[in-house]
Parts: sequence; C-alpha cells; structure tokens
Amino acid sequence: MPLPSQPRKKVSKQCIYCKKWVNRSSLSKHVKTKRCLATRSEVPVVHEGAAAGSNVPENTVVRRQRGGADKSGDGDGEPVPRERRGENFMLFFPFRCKYKVSQRLLSPRMEFTSETITRLGISDETGGGYLPNVHSHAYVQTKEKYNFEEFKNLWVIELQCPGFTDIQSPKKIKDWVKYLSKEDYKTIAVGVDRDWLSVVCKSYCCAQKWNKLMPNLSPYCYLSYIDKKIFDVQFAEFRKEFEEDKLIFDMTYAILYDWQIEVLKLLDEQDDRKVLWIYDAVGGEGKTFLAKYIQLYRDCICLESGKKTDLANCFSNQKYVLFDYTRSMEETINYSIIENFKNGFLFSGKYDSSVKKFAPCKWSRIEVSSSVSALTSYLELHTSNS
Repeated sequence: MPLPSQPRKKVSKQCIYCKKWVNRSSLSKHVKTKRCLATRSEVPVVHEGAAAGSNVPENTVVRRQRGGADKSGDGDGEPVPRERRGENFMLFFPFRCKYKVSQRLLSPRMEFTSETITRLGISDETGGGYLPNVHSHAYVQTKEKYNFEEFKNLWVIELQCPGFTDIQSPKKIKDWVKYLSKEDYKTIAVGVDRDWLSVVCKSYCCAQKWNKLMPNLSPYCYLSYIDKKIFDVQFAEFRKEFEEDKLIFDMTYAILYDWQIEVLKLLDEQDDRKVLWIYDAVGGEGKTFLAKYIQLYRDCICLESGKKTDLANCFSNQKYVLFDYTRSMEETINYSIIENFKNGFLFSGKYDSSVKKFAPCKWSRIEVSSSVSALTSYLELHTSNS
C-alpha cells in the first residue's frame, strides 16, 4: 500500500515593494495588485481645492504601472501619455514616390547615403475602384529608436524626403513587406530579406538569374502548391520581357551598313504600287538583322511562305509587311497576297471570316539565293508582278 503523500510546506517570501509577506507561489500575482502598485510611486497627487486642514489626504499616490500615464509635473495640466519608441515604421503616400525616395536615400550602387536608415522597402500601387487611387507604401527601419514626431522630423527635414499622410509601427514586419510588394514586382528592397517578398517579386528576381525554371533551387522549392502556380506564370512572362529588352538593347547601339540605310529610305518612299525586293546571293550580309531592326522600330509584321488564309489571319493592319524567304522557298512564294497588301483589302477566311480593309502597306521582301552574283539588287514589282 503506497504511503500517503505529505502536504507541501508553504514558503513565505517578503515583497520588495510593500514589505508584505506572501506565499512564494503567489508572489508574481501580488506585485500586480493595486495595493502593491500604489506603494511604488514617489510623487504624491495634490487635488485642486485642497487646503490646510482639509480632509483630503495629501499622501495619495498615483499608480505606477507599465504603459500608464507619466508622472505629473507642476500640477498645472493633465498627464501626457507616453509615446512608444521604435525603429520599424510603415509609411503611406497618396502619390507615387518610389524613385524619388530612392534617389534621396540610395546611391547608384544601391547603398544608403545616410547612416540613420538601415532597411528600406518601397513600392508603387495602382489601387482598385472606379477612381484612380495611385499611392505608395514604404517600410523603413532606423538605426536608433524614434517616436512618430521625431521620425517625421527626421524624414522630412533632415533626409528631405516626400511627406507621408499615415505612419504605423508594424509588429509583424514580414507580413508588411509581403503586403507592400504584392503588386509592384519592381519593389525597391535594400537590406530586406528576399524571403519576405511576395511571390511576384521572387519570380522577377529569379527570372533575372535563371534562363529556365529551376524547381530544386530556392525559393521555388519552399513555396506552396498555389504559390508555385503563380510563380510559373509570372516567371514565363518575365523571361519573355527580358528577351525583348535584350533585343532592344542590342538594336539600340547598332550601326547600320550603308545599304541598310538605303533600304530604309526606299521603304519609306514607296507608293501604292511598288514593292521593295532585296536579293542576296552570298549571304551573311545583315538581311536578318535588318528584318529584326524593322520589326523593332516600325509597325511591322514579318511573315513567311504559307497559305493565304493563314497569313491573312495573322495580319492585324500593320503599316509594314515583311517577308523573309530562304533559298528553298523560291517556288512557293505567294504573289496573290502581295497584291492584296498593296490593294488595301484582304479576305480572312479562317475562323471568323471577315474582309480586312486598311491603307496599302509598304511591302518588303528579303530573299537569299545563289543564282544571282550581285550582292544586293532592288527590283520593283508593278501590277503585272514582272
């Protein structure tokens, strides 16, 4: 038979504030009681109208507790509530100011120009609704702790940044950073962990480094199933955008040959019955590059040999039409659709049948062949296609 358990001995302990002996297990609750809190204040409260010989006790004290009111000064006003100091701030701007703030606080190498700021995240948003609601959000972390009034003076006066209309002190910084980057995939984030950003920003950052999707690498491998679906769609769009930007960059500083400049002049001088024909027997002289250049800087569509219905369905009233043929396509050139482009109307019988009416296009044909010895020859095709 087990022995009966002996009752525990109560151990008393004296409170360091009110000098009262209480049980040790209830000491933590005792220090929060009103009686114990009343003995911690050193400044007595003198009520108005209290005179000598009055029945109002003069040793009444103010409760001193965490988050309470400050001590009264000379007794000529109400106690001022104590403002919380912090180092993390969330700002709201009623206009777009992402690039203006970045120019004030960041160098061209994306380094802070002021030592008072340690983290910065700012983005522009369009907003929803019928009326335009363009605005910006910013997350700022300072080196020292400030209250709202001190931070406003630091932001507007010392750093000379645009004024904000609302300021908050976020508790969950990760959620705030994810919120401000939910729409703007080009969010400026310096000193901020990239894992805090939204899925759109993560896909944009990965598209700059990866030529194709890497499912085994971070951050893709840590995403949920729904986030991975969003990541895949955004990644494909960003890769397409980067390829187009790369093509534009390569074409911007390109130096054209004399014959390429002459082709552009002849293309602009065409009338409604003339066609520009470029014929090269050697190859490697820059015809394909010229075709890309015209597509980039002109309202142009580049087509190849095919059925008339397919070509008519692809055409969407571009001003310039360009055909890039190779040596194997000499016998399959569709001259009838060329005539339609110069006439200004085209029947599209594929899918939804319709007749497209437009201004006569400026037409150019680039062909590579080995049957002519001249480097480049210009032929004009009249109504008889001779």
